[in-house]
Amino acid sequence: MTYESERLTFRPWTMDDAEECFQLSSDELVGPMCGWMPHKTIDETIDILENVLINDHTFCIIEKSTGKIIGNMGIDFVHRVDEKGNIVHVEDQRELGFWLGQPHWNKGFMTEAVKATIDYCFDELGMTELKCGHFDDNHASARVQEKCGFKYEKTAERYWERLQKNVVLIDNYLTKDMRQKRKPMIGVQALVDEKRDSYWMLPGYFDGITEAGGIPIMLPLTSDEDEIKQLVNTFDGFIFTGGHDVGPEVYGMTDETGNVEPCKDRDDMEVILLREIMKVDKPVLGICRGLQFINAALGGDLYQDIPMRFPSDVNHRQPAPYDEPIHSVKLEEGSWLASITGEEEIMVNSCHHQGIKNLAECLSVSAKADDGLVEAVEMPGKKYLKAVQWHPEFMHKKDAISREIFKDFVDACR
Repeated sequence: MTYESERLTFRPWTMDDAEECFQLSSDELVGPMCGWMPHKTIDETIDILENVLINDHTFCIIEKSTGKIIGNMGIDFVHRVDEKGNIVHVEDQRELGFWLGQPHWNKGFMTEAVKATIDYCFDELGMTELKCGHFDDNHASARVQEKCGFKYEKTAERYWERLQKNVVLIDNYLTKDMRQKRKPMIGVQALVDEKRDSYWMLPGYFDGITEAGGIPIMLPLTSDEDEIKQLVNTFDGFIFTGGHDVGPEVYGMTDETGNVEPCKDRDDMEVILLREIMKVDKPVLGICRGLQFINAALGGDLYQDIPMRFPSDVNHRQPAPYDEPIHSVKLEEGSWLASITGEEEIMVNSCHHQGIKNLAECLSVSAKADDGLVEAVEMPGKKYLKAVQWHPEFMHKKDAISREIFKDFVDACR
């Protein structure tokens, strides 16, 4: 009995896991936050495996890329006393209990694991309600449960024998109906009008996200690292929007054309924002400038002015209206765009004067225009880091593929 998520596999524990389990559970920062004391010897771990962990409802969490065990997920039975005084299982409820080894904290693994387990419980095991709890001072567990949709049920104080102290327990719950209704929150990078000293937003970004089932929220413009880390922990996914040129300093160059119009505040923020997002591997969708910035920030560079540096018969900067397609792009076989559209070629709009010159090594091409200019990219090995050069926020009301791009992104944020 196993299940999996994008980066993780879940399988029952075996005695062969004793050494890896001991290395994780002997850490003094792990056990006490979950209700048990750190293991002092491997013999203690072996005893716990034999008598507690090895069963059909407790799973080790394995990182796919390394094959290493990184934590534990329990899907425990909920009990009640029947009319005869017998303790019986509640058939349609389970209680989640989990812990993660310290080397794997702050990478989004636990949120991903809990979301995958929620789906497994509701969709495979047929549960209708899940319980989950945490000690009142375990703020990391509280954040995970909140991000996964659990709601507060009650607070209780009791003596915890394994820790030999009184603890305050916060109990939460999640029903199948609640899971289906939860909408992911999407952080959308603000557009900047320096002449008017204002931040603003095109409605198409918000409408595309909302129609796909997400909740869009415009991000503040900040380069404060602590604030950005908090934003990254708060939102389920991020859109890097269009707008200003990417400053050549982002990719180690200077303005060679005299036509670059950057916004340093955006560049400064997005360098930090992208770095922090990638640490926890949350979904990212880049649009126009977003594609260019992602490529530049990850080691690629740009044509600073397409008409000057990459003359072409393809119209890369169409006049209004912007909701009309202007040229075709060919989709790479096996790319995310080919997968979600089922097409080899699609029509897109186009409004940009910069583009990818040299592709960052960590990215792969998803689509190209007829002149060879890169029109979409993706990053293999990440949960969801994808970008397009065109503007689905202008086309989504009349173009099914633009709507599918927003839907694919929002679904990845759930």
